[in-house]
Amino acid sequence: MAERKLSWREIDKRKDKSGPSGKGAKSRLEKALENPALKKYYLQEAEKLFSGSKDAEKERSHAELRELYGSPGFEDAALKYHELYGLPQDWSGLLMFLDLKDEPDIVIKAMELLVDMAAERNTLERNNLKAKLRFLGMTTEDTDIRDKANGYLRAM
Repeated sequence: MAERKLSWREIDKRKDKSGPSGKGAKSRLEKALENPALKKYYLQEAEKLFSGSKDAEKERSHAELRELYGSPGFEDAALKYHELYGLPQDWSGLLMFLDLKDEPDIVIKAMELLVDMAAERNTLERNNLKAKLRFLGMTTEDTDIRDKANGYLRAM
């Protein structure tokens, strides 16, 4: 025999009778805030969210670098980023730092990090790095950069 459909009134009555979701029940957040350690954690996270954490600033600066890459303002932005945060830890960010012609220490450090990361990258990315190193080895006037780039190329 087919079950009869419930009326809206019957559905509402069942909702009113069902478990702890009725009036006076505490939400999970309210229960969590009763725990002092969790309350402190939630407040710290909220503070980060509304104050703008250093990570968010770093991400904005990194995005600005990507936008400025290839333009005249890139070098100044890259030096400012390096001063505030050091070298980026991502592949594409480090590749951008290879274009700082007047900063051999930064370029060499970026090369070192990229070569260390190269084993974990795919063939296309490794070939891109080799091309970049080959270009640096042929065009840079700085002998330290040229020697390092050619040395890394031979090792790859």
